[in-house]
Amino acid sequence: MVGACSSGPSSPPSPTTSTSGPPHTSRPVAIPTDTPAPTHPTVTPLPYAAGPAWEPFGDPIVDEAGRTSASATAHGIRISITADATTISTTKGLWITTRLENRGADVLHWATDGCEINIGVEASTGVKWAYGAVQPPAFKVFKDWLLERYPGQDEYPISLPVTPDWAVDREGFGCADIGLGHDLAPGKHRTARMLIKASTGASTGTYGLPPAGPVRITGTFGLWWRGDEDMDTVRHESLVTHLAVLLRDGRDPALISPGQAVDVALQAPVLQDYLRRYPKVPDFAPLDLTFDVAAGRWTIHAVFGSRSTAPKPLTIVVDARSATIVDILDPYPVDPDICACPSP
Repeated sequence: MVGACSSGPSSPPSPTTSTSGPPHTSRPVAIPTDTPAPTHPTVTPLPYAAGPAWEPFGDPIVDEAGRTSASATAHGIRISITADATTISTTKGLWITTRLENRGADVLHWATDGCEINIGVEASTGVKWAYGAVQPPAFKVFKDWLLERYPGQDEYPISLPVTPDWAVDREGFGCADIGLGHDLAPGKHRTARMLIKASTGASTGTYGLPPAGPVRITGTFGLWWRGDEDMDTVRHESLVTHLAVLLRDGRDPALISPGQAVDVALQAPVLQDYLRRYPKVPDFAPLDLTFDVAAGRWTIHAVFGSRSTAPKPLTIVVDARSATIVDILDPYPVDPDICACPSP
């Protein structure tokens, strides 16, 4: 039995609760008396509402059949993107080649970060994930942190990761936050290979395949200057080019979105109780939302409390097809006798 303060009705069928994990040692944890009581302790999250897992976003992407390259030329500079195919393989991705040419009469200078990627490349779809229900404040803050939606942040379409060839076989890579200068003599060029992977991601994990449809590849070359221009004062516009390709076999439309998965998880009384007692999400230890492609399940992991309290890890697994909770792991259930939840 998951030990937590009971508050409010539960809407989904009772999930299978796992008791595996670290053993519960006999060490009662006193909840600090200065823990603020919720203003509206009886407020419950809105239920999951069925609907499409994604919706249109931004300008439509026009797939130009048979086209595999795009370029832009200005100020004696030419940038181009060339794709190995017109479609993205869901298993192998799509390799592209970028090319930077100096067609001017003097030296071309530019700066990059530690990864030394000369032409930045992005790959985005024309849709975004369905957000789901707009939850009451305490639950909405938790949901937005899991989805990496922060106050004042713009919305973005579903994007595909782009990896330079030297990092393809690595589990991850980072770019040092330093400025590196580069020079290119007149008539010279530089090329680079990159792989667009057929998956969608977040900084904490993967969301699986995006939906089938057109994908816009954007190449950008910026922070450049020519000849004896002063790099500290000159400001040139970036060169930008676009190429549309097609992802043919994408995500199963029956699978719920990340936001919808959080709405399902919020129906668990134990999660509701934790959120009422620990409303300050920034004080949490890691929050994590990932999708298991093979199992077709979303996993939500959160650690509640702060440095002054014993951590309370909680894991909830949601089936992405049936939109139901299939497992809850609460290895250190709270003793109801010391629970600080307000009386109903």
